[in-house]
Amino acid sequence: MGTILIPRLNSDTIKIMKSGRALSPRLWAIIALLVTSIIWGLAGPVIKLTIPFLPPFTFLLYRFLIASFIILPFYLRELKKKPLHPADYPRLFWLGFFGMTLNLGLLFLGFEKTSAIEGSLISAATPIMIIFAGWKFLKERVTKREEIGTTLALLGTIIIATEPIFNGGGNINFNPLEHLEGNFLIFIANFAWVVYTIYSKEICRKYSALTVTASTFIVGLITFTPLAAGEAFIFYRLPVWNLTSILGLLFMAVFSLLAAYFLYEWGLRRIEAGEAAIFGHLQPLFTFPAAFILLGETLNPKLLPGLLLATIGVVIATSEKLRIHSVPRKRAKMSCRT
Repeated sequence: MGTILIPRLNSDTIKIMKSGRALSPRLWAIIALLVTSIIWGLAGPVIKLTIPFLPPFTFLLYRFLIASFIILPFYLRELKKKPLHPADYPRLFWLGFFGMTLNLGLLFLGFEKTSAIEGSLISAATPIMIIFAGWKFLKERVTKREEIGTTLALLGTIIIATEPIFNGGGNINFNPLEHLEGNFLIFIANFAWVVYTIYSKEICRKYSALTVTASTFIVGLITFTPLAAGEAFIFYRLPVWNLTSILGLLFMAVFSLLAAYFLYEWGLRRIEAGEAAIFGHLQPLFTFPAAFILLGETLNPKLLPGLLLATIGVVIATSEKLRIHSVPRKRAKMSCRT
C-alpha cells in the first residue's frame, strides 16, 4: 500500500511500449483481481482457524483498527489532493455499512457456524448476483446465456446452502441447524456485497480507490466498536491471544482487508462490474487446499451435485466475458483515475 516504485525506462522498454506490447490497463486490472481472488480464497480457512480465539465482532474491530492505522497517512495525503464533498458523506457511510459492517459481520458470523469450504462455495455465488445487478443498475449488457447461467448457478448455490438439511452436518462436528444458519448468513452477506460493488462503481468515478477504500474502513471501525463492546461485556466473549490468533488477525487485516480491497477497487474501475465479478469464481480453487492444510476439511461428496450445477451455470454465464482486449472507448471514459 506504500509508494509504488517504477523502474527507469530504457530504450528497449520504450520501444516495446510504442509497439503496443506493454501491458494494457485492462490486463493490469485482471492481474489485480486475480491476486484479490487468491487472497480472498485463503480468507475463509484463516477466519475459521482464528475465530475460536477471536469472537467475530472483536476480530473485525481489531482488523479495521490495524488496517485504518496503516492506511491513515496515505488517506490524509489523498484527501489533501481531493477533499471529500460533504454531499458524499452519506453515500460513503452506506457504502461502508453494506460492504464492511453488514457484509463482513454476517460473513464472520456465518463462518463461525459452518465449514470454510461450504462458506466459500456460497460466497462464490456473489459474482453471479453482481452480473445481474450490473445489468440492472449500471446498464451493462446481459445475454440470454448469462440469464440461463445465472439461474443455474443460483440453483446450485441453494443446493449447497441447504445441504445440512439432508446431510446432518456432513463431515464437520456441527449441529445441522447451526450449520444451516451459518450457510444462510453467508448467503445474505452476498447481497450486501452486491450493493457494495454496484454502489462502489458509482462513487469511484469521483474519488480514487484509496479514498473510497479508506473511507469504508473508517465506517467499519466506527460501527464494529459498539458491536465488539457488546460481545465482550454482554456475552462475555473475550479474545484469546496466541500465535494463531495474531497471525490470523494480521493476515486478515493487512492482506485480506487492506491489500485486497484496494486491488479490488483499482481493478473494478478499469473493467465492467460483471467482468470483475468473474474472478470471484476462482476463490474456491485456493480455498480447498488451504482448508485441508489448515483445518483438515475435505470436500463433502454430497456437495457435488450443487457444485456441478453452479459450475455449469458459471461457465455458461461467463464464457464470453473473459476476453483480454483493449477497453472500449465508451467504457474507458467512464473509468475513474487513481
